[in-house]
Amino acid sequence: DGTLPFHSIIALKAAINTHERLYGPDPMTMISQHTNFLGKRLYDAMSSLYHPNGIPVCPISTGASSTYGDSRTQGATVSFNVVRADRTYVPYVSVVETLADRTNIYVRSGGLCNPGGISTHLGIDTWNMKRQWSYGYRCGSADKTGTEIMNGKPTGVVRVSLGAMTTIANVDALITFLQENF
Repeated sequence: DGTLPFHSIIALKAAINTHERLYGPDPMTMISQHTNFLGKRLYDAMSSLYHPNGIPVCPISTGASSTYGDSRTQGATVSFNVVRADRTYVPYVSVVETLADRTNIYVRSGGLCNPGGISTHLGIDTWNMKRQWSYGYRCGSADKTGTEIMNGKPTGVVRVSLGAMTTIANVDALITFLQENF
């Protein structure tokens, strides 16, 4: 693998000190509280977005025992799709992610290299996953193969991952983006 960057070890103490200065003596607890607060704020705001006819704009994929704001049951990520007022899905890469990128909002979309999780949360049967594969669906290429939406269902999701440096303004910018575009 080559020589390790042993000179970087010199900066380790400065990095740890900076981390503690930014996040306190128990940085992982502080970061967890911060990201869980933001995750709950994002979840609540997205859950309140509806089209005028009552159709939810952003169905969120959650586990049965997940509770946003509780780090024991839910991490600081929100996975969702965007639905039009006529109940059709908006393509998650070619439309949602592309528009978000253009407004300097960076999300990840696709199968997220987890076909089992995607099939569970989107209600895609094993036979349907096999059919998608035979039609050309691959992790990371749905927008290129035209397989983002198959048989009226999305084959992936949009995921927002919140971190230590994420701010309330970042969350609010995403909500504004969703309101203005969808």
